[in-house]
Amino acid sequence: MIVRPQPKRRSEKKSRSSAIDDMRLSAYDNRMKRRPSKTMECRKHGLTAHGQRNDRGRVRWRCRKCEYEAVKRRRRKLKEMLVEHFGGKCIRCGYNTCLRALSFHHRTRSEKSFSMDVGHRVKWETLLKEAEKCDLLCANCHMELEEDLAL
Repeated sequence: MIVRPQPKRRSEKKSRSSAIDDMRLSAYDNRMKRRPSKTMECRKHGLTAHGQRNDRGRVRWRCRKCEYEAVKRRRRKLKEMLVEHFGGKCIRCGYNTCLRALSFHHRTRSEKSFSMDVGHRVKWETLLKEAEKCDLLCANCHMELEEDLAL
C-alpha cells in the first residue's frame, strides 16, 4: 500500500504576507551579519545591541537605537533648514503647518541628480545645490502637479 502525504490544511499553510515577512527578516539578518554586533549596556537604553563602527581608523561600538535616533535627528534638521531656506511654505497655496507634508519637486527631471528625500549622506552644500533645482510644495499641490491637474 502506497502512503501519500496529506496536503496541508489552509490553517497550516504559510500566508503570502508571512512568507514575505520571513524573506525580509532573512535579508535583515544577512545585512546584520556583515556588520558585527554584540549586546552591551547603553546609558540611555540599557542592555541593547551595539554595532561596530570604524571611526578614523579605530573600532568603536555604538548602541543601534542611539545611532538610529541620531540619524533621524540629522535628517529632520536638514529638512528644517532646507524648508526655512525656501521660505517655509508651499509656493502654490501657502501651506506651512506640518513639516512632513512639505516636499521638494524637481522642475525638470533631466537636471535631477538625486531624490530630495534628505536620506542621503551628502554635504549641506550638495543638498542645497540640488534643492535650488526644486520648488517647495505641500503634498496635495505636489500630487496635483505630478498628475498634471494643476490649476
